Order: sequence, then structure tokens, then C-alpha cells
Amino acid sequence: MIYPFDHDHLKDPTLIVGGKGRSLWAMTSMGLPIPPGFTLPIGGAWSMDEVRHGLAKVGATLGRAFGDPGAPLLVSVRSGAAQSMPGMMDTVLNVGLTSDTLKGLSAMTGDEGFASDSYQRFLHQFATTVLDLETEDEDLESLRRLIKGEIGDALDDPFALLERTIKAVYASWNSDRAAHYRKTVGLEESGGTAVTVQAMVFGNLNDRSGTGVVFSRDPRSGKPGSTGDYLAKAQGEAVVAGQAATTPYAEFKGIHPEIHAALEGHLQALEAHYTDMVDVEFTVENDTLWVLQARRGKRTPEAAARIAVDMEREGRLNREEALARIPDDYFTRDALREAASAGALTKGLGASPGLATGAIVLDPMDAIERAEEGPVILVRQETSPADIHGMSVASGILTTLGGQMSHAAVVARSWSLPAVVGAADVRIGDGEILIGDLIFKEGETLTLDGGTGAVFAGEKRGEAVADPVRAIIEQWKEAETV
Repeated sequence: MIYPFDHDHLKDPTLIVGGKGRSLWAMTSMGLPIPPGFTLPIGGAWSMDEVRHGLAKVGATLGRAFGDPGAPLLVSVRSGAAQSMPGMMDTVLNVGLTSDTLKGLSAMTGDEGFASDSYQRFLHQFATTVLDLETEDEDLESLRRLIKGEIGDALDDPFALLERTIKAVYASWNSDRAAHYRKTVGLEESGGTAVTVQAMVFGNLNDRSGTGVVFSRDPRSGKPGSTGDYLAKAQGEAVVAGQAATTPYAEFKGIHPEIHAALEGHLQALEAHYTDMVDVEFTVENDTLWVLQARRGKRTPEAAARIAVDMEREGRLNREEALARIPDDYFTRDALREAASAGALTKGLGASPGLATGAIVLDPMDAIERAEEGPVILVRQETSPADIHGMSVASGILTTLGGQMSHAAVVARSWSLPAVVGAADVRIGDGEILIGDLIFKEGETLTLDGGTGAVFAGEKRGEAVADPVRAIIEQWKEAETV
């Protein structure tokens, strides 16, 4: 079976359509601006006949048709398990583009360059994600030749491409990175992922378009107020991939004031629905807002405690529910420490608080080996799900690109791992990094302050940071035992 986003007959949607499918169902029922689509269930019970039927309904809603050379419907194909595994499974965008439908997209948008760029993005993702091919910075025609050598005439059959893509996204549940993440965070191996097929909206269409991720509260500290990243004229995974400098969400209001106001309203509605801090992905297409996903946001233990206390005070949670939201490691881990900024080599964005000292490592696989000898700091331009093995053994993460919602930041916060991202003054060389005019070889020691974003040479000791909510929580726990 397939499940359109407006289904209303599932007792427990998450166990059937996964977390992403459930969020799309919830947001549709709330009247939020969601691109139409449908979800294939966990367990893989689907057929292409059902997919074709679902595509016809989506296309009718938008006045397009999948595979139509004149008015092509393009879709994204996204994973979504019952439990959140951010970035660990696969997504493919712009599915439905072929040499024929490329002409239709050019005519619809009046922008041949945009259409070609979208097709090249699809071919690259299809080659790497679906066919597991190694690619460099190939141009469009080189990618076509590469893929045609693997699948022949299916390259220009949009339905054949979609079927292969769906199967690949289902299979990504069993990838090494997904299995390692489940082991690291203690998720069960059984289950699998659902797959969502959804009409494409284009954040890379023009200068009045973009993509972003926003949290309804600060995932580092738990403080009230929305925070996130926005990237103009960009598509899909660009913010999470951390491959470009993003605009802080605080500046988004000045770019799109009306859209910002609408999005703030959606954030509050979603917080009320989930009774929790939410993480929302959105796209602006030519001054039109689309909401792509909402979920309970990953956060540090300190943020979890602050949010639980605030929501109890706001009357959203009772005392027992609030205590249940606080992770066990909040009570057992040492107090966060922060270093004075004097003497810092450089400063990036503090993405996940805490001090971390360790030996510089540039390769995730080397991190696994070196971590057996002592703490390591993994330094990357940006991280991706392929780096998850090395990230899991590191004491801290430092990236030269990316923002607060990049892959490195999100994973570090969920693992209580100090991280500094977007440290633009850091350059990575062969077996060394350069910070300003200073050279640091692999194996030399750095200290990161994931709260302030400061980076120091050698070992740096800091002072404990006061946590104003800890005393409140201790009082709650004492009252429970009386």
C-alpha cells in the first residue's frame, strides 16, 4: 500500500510510515504548506503500479505529470525510519529528469541553466547513491555517459529511474553508516525505513529562493527563541551538508519578512502538536514557503533539561513528564566547562558546548586507530554520514565549513560531543592544518570550546559553567522521594 499525506486511518502512523511520514501527515492535517506526495511503508510492501497511481494523484494536484516532456512532475525520494537517524540514510532529489523532461523544466521555469543544474545534481546523486559509482566533478554529459554504461536505455526512462531509486533508499537502512549509528545510539537493528515520494520544490530556482533548517528553541542551551540556518539559491541537503557559509536564521526576517512571520507561526503550532522543541526543514521557492519536514529536535543534555523545566513552567508538561524528558547522562556527566577567549588561535561557531582536548586527526578511519592511544580532535572541511565511524570515537569535532544545522553540529549535539563548525580561518593541508600563519601537524594537540567556538593550541583548562536549571531539577527529584 501507499499512504498519501492526508490519510486518516492509521492507529500508530510512525510504525507504518516512519517519523518523516508521520510528520507530513500531521502537518497536512494542520493545514501547513506541504508539497504533495505519499509514503511507502516500513517493510517494503509496495509495487510500481501503486507508485504510478500515487504519482498521477500528485501530478493532478499540481497540473503536471511524471515523465511528461511538456510539464514534468519531479519528485524527491527520502528515507524515514520510526526513530530519528538524521542524515544516516539516503535521499535523492529531482527524480524524473531525463533528456526529454529537461526541456520541459527549462520551458516551465524559463531558465535553461537552472534546469541543467538540477539535472546534473540528480545524475550525480543517482550515480553515487543508487549505483554506488565513484564520481569526480563530472559535467552533465560525462555523468550521462557514466550512468548509461551501467543501466543503458533506462537512463531516459523516468519510471525505471524512480524504481531503482526507491529500492536504493530502502536499502540504505542496511548501510554501514546507518548500522554504526544505530549501534552508537542504542537503536534496534530490526525495523527498516519507510520511503517518501514528494513533489519537488526548488530553493535553487532564483535569488528569491532558498532552503533552511530552524529549531523552535536553541538546541545547544535550550533557551527560548527560534534559531537556525538559511542558504539562498540552494537546494535540499545543502544546509545539512555544510558545504557553504549559511545565513543565520536571525537575519532571515530581513530577507523574507512575511515568510518569516508565517514560519514562526508554524513553529509554534508544531511545538504545541509535539509538546516539544521541533526541528523544521523548509524551502522558499520564488517567495513561496514550503515546509518539508518537522521532528523533535536533537539537543544537548543541558538543552533537554532547560526545555523540560521551561515547558513545565509553561504548563505544557507536568512534573513527571518533564523529569522523564531529561536524559540520564545529564545527571552523571561533569559540569560543562568554558575557556576564556584570550589566547584563542581562531574562532568558529560553537555548535555543541564543552571543552575537548586531543590530537589532530584529519581522516575518520585514522581517528579510530589513534583514539586507542588517547583523545583525538577530528578536523574536516565538513562531515558527512560517511564519517560517522570516526566521529563516534572523537573527543571533539572541528570543521572549516558549515553552520549550526550542519551534519557535524547535529550529530555532535545528539552525542554530547564538543564541536566547533565554520572555522573559516582553518585550512586543511596534507597531514597538517594551517590556522593563520601557524602550522599544526597531525598528532599535535588542540583544544576546542564548543560553547564559544574558540580554538586553542595545546591543552586549555576552563572554568565550570553554572547551570541554572540543575538546582530546580534536584529539588524536583528530592520531592519525589519524600
